[in-house]
Amino acid sequence: MEIFQSWFGSQMSFTLMLQIILDVGLIILLFLLLGRRSRPLDGAEELIQTLEKILEETTAITTEFDANLHERKMLLQNILAKLDDRLNEAEKVCKRLEGAQSVAVVNNPAPLAPPKGNDHDKVFKLANKGLAAEAIAKRLQKPLGEVELILNLKKMYSSR
Repeated sequence: MEIFQSWFGSQMSFTLMLQIILDVGLIILLFLLLGRRSRPLDGAEELIQTLEKILEETTAITTEFDANLHERKMLLQNILAKLDDRLNEAEKVCKRLEGAQSVAVVNNPAPLAPPKGNDHDKVFKLANKGLAAEAIAKRLQKPLGEVELILNLKKMYSSR
């Protein structure tokens, strides 16, 4: 007490003394609690081992997954390369066919044949009898434009 009186002077109240005692008690209690926590818990070691096993398994799975992804990536690249080669071959064949087709069209143009059909024959017969396109359209109940088209195609074909 004399130490406290020398620090605080001659006037030391009861509440100040109580406050100092409570502070010292709390500090001691704090050290006791910290001392207990530093000791390992009963299941803590087992928990740590379990977590380490889980971490090792996760690492192994991750490594295996990464290798699997790398393998799939390589397979996809091979497939894409093969598809690119096939596409290039198909384009070459297509160009050769287009060239051969254009040469064939220039050398041997296909003759235009008038379409054969029941209605077309009727239009031709009525036109040969001397009927006009409007009369043929009314008689066959066809649009005038269709009858005129059929007759014009026949004229184009016969002029060749």
